[in-house]
Order: sequence, then C-alpha cells, then structure tokens
Amino acid sequence: MGHSLLRKKALSLEDLKSQKIVLLTNGCETVIAPLLEAAGCRAEFVRNHLAMTALNMVREGIGVAIAPRSYLADIDMLDLRCRAFEPMLKWDL
Repeated sequence: MGHSLLRKKALSLEDLKSQKIVLLTNGCETVIAPLLEAAGCRAEFVRNHLAMTALNMVREGIGVAIAPRSYLADIDMLDLRCRAFEPMLKWDL
C-alpha cells in the first residue's frame, strides 16, 4: 500500500501540510523551514543532522524527508522513493 504521497508524481509544499518532516539540520533546515512556514505548513519537525540517520527514520515511518538529490547519491534507496517538487524548490547551501 505505502505512503499516501507515493501516488503523486510530484509534490508541492501544500502536500506536506499534514506530514511529519524529518528535517536535516546541516544547512537544509535554515532554507526549508521558512519555505514551509511561508506556504502555511504547520508540519511537525523531527530534527537530525545526519542524512543516513534521517533516512533511516523515514524507513521506519517516522516521517518524510526533504533533501537535495546530491545528498542521496551514495545512499541505498532500495526501500525509499523520491519525489520532485513542482514548482522546483531552489536554494543555496
């Protein structure tokens, strides 16, 4: 069955309003949190500074993660799925 967001080909910030978000605190948090707040998202955050730990939290069903694709290059994605944002989110770390 899977997560409800898997049915979507792309996500918007609006889609995350009711999600628990595993937020990387190594630079992503300072960009993502204000974007979510500006979109009216009142998502619950679980903060973590290690990408691998954050993705393991996603595997365990704790929440969804927002991360640049470059963070995922060397990660075993066997049981994880990525979705792009529409419109695309852009930020500098």
